[in-house]
Amino acid sequence: YLDPEEGENYELGIKGELWDKRLTTAFSIFEVRQDNLAVPDGDNPAPDGSQAYRAESGTKTRGFEVEVAGEVLPAWQVAASYTYAEIEDSNDVRMLTEVPRDTFKLFTSYRIASLDNLKVGGSVRWQGAEYYRSAGPNGETFRQDDYTLVDLMAQYAVTPNVTAALNLNNIFDEHYYTAISARGWYGTPRNATASLRFDF
Repeated sequence: YLDPEEGENYELGIKGELWDKRLTTAFSIFEVRQDNLAVPDGDNPAPDGSQAYRAESGTKTRGFEVEVAGEVLPAWQVAASYTYAEIEDSNDVRMLTEVPRDTFKLFTSYRIASLDNLKVGGSVRWQGAEYYRSAGPNGETFRQDDYTLVDLMAQYAVTPNVTAALNLNNIFDEHYYTAISARGWYGTPRNATASLRFDF
């Protein structure tokens, strides 16, 4: 068994409000120092056959985050964020390369004035490239390029208590892995979900 993770977190940030507090902004920089961080121990298996882990000490995660959220125009809501974070070992060498350094998220929704009960929206999620060394039997490196997922939604209030919704997910049918390591898991392909909610 590994010892518990221990560490310190430092963060410095600033927040602001615009347009009569309808829009909020935030920017922060951070550094996390950790000991006993669990990292995959190469090809070594645990007694049950699963991936074994070792404790890495002196690790540092450094980065920054930018966020914007609020009502940019009447009935138009937007939320966006960008995060950059890099994990390094005690020798300042990047580690856990299967975790992307860059991620961006955008969500927006708009309530149509002529159809007050109808709200439409969408989201964009992007993440940077990532790779995992020694993924194959001959020490191959598995790489995944950056990718973008786009979702759309429509929501209609049939009555004050009944809401119908339609979600279209991964509309461009992007092929990607949700996680990479010695194994990879395919992401969900293009799909649609219809729902009817009743509140009482």
